[in-house]
Amino acid sequence: MSEERLLNDVVVRNQRTRIWRAKKGLGSFLVLDLGERRQVLRRAGDTMERGSLQIWVQYCHWALRDERGSVLLDSGAPDSAYADALERLDGARLESLGLSPSGEVLLCCSCGLSLAMAADLAEYEREDDFLTIYEEGREPLSYSPARGVYSGE
Repeated sequence: MSEERLLNDVVVRNQRTRIWRAKKGLGSFLVLDLGERRQVLRRAGDTMERGSLQIWVQYCHWALRDERGSVLLDSGAPDSAYADALERLDGARLESLGLSPSGEVLLCCSCGLSLAMAADLAEYEREDDFLTIYEEGREPLSYSPARGVYSGE
């Protein structure tokens, strides 16, 4: 199956789900929770809430842009800039997810915002996954410049 098809299938299966949490992870990582809220048991024995679809953005340069293409937030922004920009994703649906010929991953939302992800080879390796999608009942789907889109851990 083609890379585009693997990514598009995620969108098709989840076209009615909405983002209910977009948060800053470690460093410049982003986590988007969509779909049904689930309680997941953590290794420490406590529970955490996550979406039935969870998207991790890590090990790359990323930029959140508005409908005019203006950057609202990027991976180099200070911690204080995250909350207001990420709040704009609340309630949005995932409209498309694809690859550009240059290897950039573009995630577009119903609210007019888009999240562009590109390799940052000055900081990370070509093998580093900069997008990982955890979808309930399926193997994780990841993307790295070296491996492209692939399924499994």
